[in-house]
Amino acid sequence: MRFTILEKGMTTEISEKQFDLFVKQNCSQFRRQSDERYMYRGISPQYTHAERFIGTSVINRRPQDMPIDMHNFMNNLFLQKFGWRARSNAIFCTGDTDQASYYGSLYKIFPTDGFRFIWSKAIRDLYGEYNKYYCNDIYSERTSEEVEEVEEHFVQLLKTYRNDNLGAAIYSGHEIMINCDQYAAQWDGVANAI
Repeated sequence: MRFTILEKGMTTEISEKQFDLFVKQNCSQFRRQSDERYMYRGISPQYTHAERFIGTSVINRRPQDMPIDMHNFMNNLFLQKFGWRARSNAIFCTGDTDQASYYGSLYKIFPTDGFRFIWSKAIRDLYGEYNKYYCNDIYSERTSEEVEEVEEHFVQLLKTYRNDNLGAAIYSGHEIMINCDQYAAQWDGVANAI
């Protein structure tokens, strides 16, 4: 199932000079940790046609497709392990341009200093993992034994997440959940109609 990435709270388009200055002044942590690799995000053209913009991170994001109970369960596991709710308070990026462009126009993403991130070598996309095993079954309609089985499976999967080696995360092409106040986004020239 295809869903739309929403960009809320972004400013108006900025010039190339303003963008370069913003990244230089505010994104040194990313430039240092990324091993000179880019992170990408697909953004629906219905939300922006800007070539460059400064976006704000989503706070308390509600899931598009994942059942809310499972979303909250995973959020609590991430909170226990990393100190933040990665499913609700993150932007989702990847080093894989094909995966990112599936969700819209391809943008390079530069999170501002102080950002946190998590990723897994074992999991390309957490929702895809959920969907692969549970095929959009209605989580709330499961028996308590089935819910426990699903939750235990994801407890084990979430143990594979880590918050280090951003360069390897980008290189893996797997989903990277980024918690940041703001990020700079620059269109990469690849448009994909939703």
